[in-house]
Amino acid sequence: MIEKIETAILNKLQADAEKPESILSMVEIELCPEDAASRLMNLSTGVVWIHYVDTKTTEPEGVYSAVQQDTVSFDLDIITRNLRSGCDITVDNVGAYDVIDRVRKVLTGFRPVLGAKPMYMTASGWTDAGQGFWHYTARFAVKLPYVEEQDAESDLQPLPAVAKQVTWKHRTGKQFTVPKEANDAAMESHATD
Repeated sequence: MIEKIETAILNKLQADAEKPESILSMVEIELCPEDAASRLMNLSTGVVWIHYVDTKTTEPEGVYSAVQQDTVSFDLDIITRNLRSGCDITVDNVGAYDVIDRVRKVLTGFRPVLGAKPMYMTASGWTDAGQGFWHYTARFAVKLPYVEEQDAESDLQPLPAVAKQVTWKHRTGKQFTVPKEANDAAMESHATD
C-alpha cells in the first residue's frame, strides 16, 4: 500500500508539472532515491522527493474482524537553490516557498487510493541548507481504513441465538409476545406464501 500511495502522489504532482504555468514544471519530481546524497551532488535544478515516513494506527474495533484507522505520513523534500522565486521565475531561480505552496494546493484533498480520506498537510519547515541548496520538508498524511484479511477457513462462528421470545407492537399500541420458535415459523411460512 505504501508504494501505491507514493506512486499516486508522484503521478499527481507530475500531472500538475505538465501544465506550463505550474511552478512544478521547473523542478524535478521523483520518489526519494536510494542514494540521495550522491543524487544531491549531481542536482542541477530544484527537486521534490517523495518518501514514506510512518503509520499511526488506532486500536482495533469490531466484533468479527479487526478494523483500524491508519494515518499514513509521507514527506516531500523540497530542495531548491532559492527561497523566493522573485518576479521573473526561471528554472535557475525557483523558490522553495512557491514550490511548497503549489505542492500543498495540488495534494490537499487528493485521495491517492480507493477508500482513502482526503490528504492534508500536517507540517512544513526548513530542514537544512548546504551545497548551494535550501532543503524544506512538507509532511502530508492520509487516513485509510485497515481491515484484517479473512479466508474461507476462518474460525469465526455465528453467534448463538439468545432470544427466547419476540415482542410485537401493533399500530394500535397493543403489544403481544410469542415464543421465538413460533415467530420464526410464522415468518418462514409467510415468506413462502
